[in-house]
Amino acid sequence: MDYSRNIGLSSFKFNMLQRIRSMNGTAKQIWYALITLLIYVSMGVNRNYVAFLSHQLDQSDSKIRLSNNEKTWIGSSGTMLAPFGCLASGFLMDVIGRRSCLLIMFIPLVISWAMISMASSYEMIFVAMIISSGALGIGGSIIPYISEISTTKYRGVLLSLVDVTLNFGVIICSFLMYFLKWNIVAIIFTVMCSISLLITFILPESPVWLYSKGKKDQAIKVLVALRSKSRDELEDEIKDMELALEAIDTKRGGMVKKCFLAWRQFLIANLLFFLITLAGPSIFLSYTVLIIDELKTPYNGSALAVIYSLAGFCGSFLTPFFMHNLKRKVALIVSAGGMTISMMGVSLYDFFFLESEYKPCVWIVPVLLCLYNLLDNMAVFPLSFVIGGEIFPLEVRGTLQGLFGFVGWIAWAVSLKYYPNVMFSFGVT
Repeated sequence: MDYSRNIGLSSFKFNMLQRIRSMNGTAKQIWYALITLLIYVSMGVNRNYVAFLSHQLDQSDSKIRLSNNEKTWIGSSGTMLAPFGCLASGFLMDVIGRRSCLLIMFIPLVISWAMISMASSYEMIFVAMIISSGALGIGGSIIPYISEISTTKYRGVLLSLVDVTLNFGVIICSFLMYFLKWNIVAIIFTVMCSISLLITFILPESPVWLYSKGKKDQAIKVLVALRSKSRDELEDEIKDMELALEAIDTKRGGMVKKCFLAWRQFLIANLLFFLITLAGPSIFLSYTVLIIDELKTPYNGSALAVIYSLAGFCGSFLTPFFMHNLKRKVALIVSAGGMTISMMGVSLYDFFFLESEYKPCVWIVPVLLCLYNLLDNMAVFPLSFVIGGEIFPLEVRGTLQGLFGFVGWIAWAVSLKYYPNVMFSFGVT
């Protein structure tokens, strides 16, 4: 039986590889990027799952009941090990390769979802979410990998798909949690992560990483297969890799010194992520139903959360246009400016009408919230993730991406843990 199963898996992989080999270079870049981005689908699922989980556990028929303090711990548990996962991924990316990191991170995801599906207590859910957070931290290895397998022409567009796939995961989770119980949804996600793990095996290693490790023949072979071109046609790209590595070799000092020399890029990336965390999109992702309920609209909170996630998904489809056609600063100003106006509108409306018996044009609040999420996903949120892969120097890209994720995930975890306390203390307005 096991032998037959192995033959079936080998046959599946062989057929997949044969189909990919027949594709042109552009199609291969897109296909491999989409397979890589499966981890961001899982990230979207994990973050949005918490928003609906707390709501379902509050129902009268729930066998597990949570206190307010336990809800905040569950809300932040999905980020607790992420900083350390980022640190590990930064080191592992530069030592064992980008592809190997991608394979490693799906294992704890499968374990955590299996644990949640069988959970009978708050403690079991809490531990499972912590395990999954380590995998999401390792997910930082995606950005350098996509940057290194894609050409300059398509790199910006492919990196912008990070936000599309994350929001796709949010939508999948929203719909499933709206119609199904939390433990049934966990079983479904266990199967999905297992399938994602199997598909990831067909990815090639980054040619840039292979070249940096002295495996030049293997790197060129992978590059030829990726681009569907002959070696002669890729001379310019191969020469660019050589020049980049020669520039690295001429720089004196170890890894610590090289990281220190890139302090400006590191500061810019972390400052942007910190400001975006305070701007609220990550908080809304984990506390959507809670925040909507606190706004006291006459609509069903879970249904509005699904619509809210759809707005973000639609906004993420505009990300490629923004990232490909506008300068980063222009895209950021348009996106953040629109978010500011939208959230100011919600705040002013609730300042005057939150406790009022008569609320005129009550549809304004959900419309402005959806507009906020749509504008956020057009540029602000995706830029917070991809900026490191674009501005960090090649020789320390993996390490700095890991450190960047370490600081960013800590900021995210703290905001998720304490936001409900701040909201209940000062009011949602």
